[in-house]
Amino acid sequence: MDFWSRLHSRTPRLVTSIFPTNLHSLLLADDACYPKPFVVAQSYDIAARQCQSQVESIVNQCNISNTKFRDANFDIESDFTTSQNNYLFDLTRCIDQSSRCGKDPIVKGSPWSSRRYSSHSNKDDETSLPGSVHRIPWIFENPQFTVSGFSSSDIQQGNSGDCWWLAALGTIAHREDLMNKICVARNEEVGVYGFVFHRDGAWISTVVDDNLYLKEADFDKETYDATGSKARHHRKQKQSNSEALFFAKCIDPNETWLPLLEKAFAKVHGDYQALDGGWAGIAMEDLTGGVATLIATNSILDKERLWRELLSCGTIGGEFLFTLSSGPGFKHRNGIVLSHTYSILEAIELKKEHGGMTRLVKIRSLTTPPPLNKCNMLTYAKEPLGPKVRYWLWGVVWCMGGWF
Repeated sequence: MDFWSRLHSRTPRLVTSIFPTNLHSLLLADDACYPKPFVVAQSYDIAARQCQSQVESIVNQCNISNTKFRDANFDIESDFTTSQNNYLFDLTRCIDQSSRCGKDPIVKGSPWSSRRYSSHSNKDDETSLPGSVHRIPWIFENPQFTVSGFSSSDIQQGNSGDCWWLAALGTIAHREDLMNKICVARNEEVGVYGFVFHRDGAWISTVVDDNLYLKEADFDKETYDATGSKARHHRKQKQSNSEALFFAKCIDPNETWLPLLEKAFAKVHGDYQALDGGWAGIAMEDLTGGVATLIATNSILDKERLWRELLSCGTIGGEFLFTLSSGPGFKHRNGIVLSHTYSILEAIELKKEHGGMTRLVKIRSLTTPPPLNKCNMLTYAKEPLGPKVRYWLWGVVWCMGGWF
């Protein structure tokens, strides 16, 4: 009674406050004025551990149930069978009419690159859609994740406008240290593959199954194939190995790392159509966690400094990586594909016979080679920092030191 009597007043008084005096300080977050530092390396370690743990958990579950892994969050097999195509171009179903015609907005002079892959096909135009979906053991005769390691020469673009991403990937493909940071964990028997990407300022992990899109449809004829020989012949001729894939593929007929990595990248961005056109600098950031800088070649302050940085791009542990983008357009200019991105693989200096140095830059296009060239697309560009500098490609003169 003594306690409550001290808190009770019989005389009415004016209420001046109903909140404690320290309420404002209590509501303030501890880091309101002093944000905690964010360490990217710690972010990667966390994402890599999550990826490895998730792959191990999936392998255990599949062994218990005696089934191969099916990614419920990116199930392209069920999506294709039901003709929903959500994982092909679901994010673009509500775009305006101009984009439906395949006319993506391009800012003049920007390094936007697109292959003009159109996913908005109608019933009379099925060529722009995959023909079937199958697992890797069904497609490949002797599937291997890598054959003699990663290499930019493995990369071949498919039916998607993701040359910007493939160019960035081709630039780092020879860097085993960087590729191993991306391809974290896998179990090829179960069909689960784990990858790590950098997105929105932090590293994230994702897993995919081994279903891939193929260009050709399954054998389906009205006549009865009693022995199955026609179906087997159709599969061997049109649905086998890397050439059968609809999207990106490796040059080697049995190598699988590229289509799986592309699938994982499409998953974290929503669908495959989300990769149709983009900036190589953004792809660099997503693959390495670094910070990209756009350099307009007609505005270089110190060309010698840039050249020294280029010399390090082809070395293991090099500080810089480079890609280059051609100008806007839908045709070719002096042999250069416009609205396209190229990988810079190496920069070297050669002594001339009569004194002096010649500077060469090795670049690579990741599209299908032109009909006149049966070799893979490697080329050297002569004198990249010469007097005739243009925005779209350093004013280079092509030499016969490689193939294009």
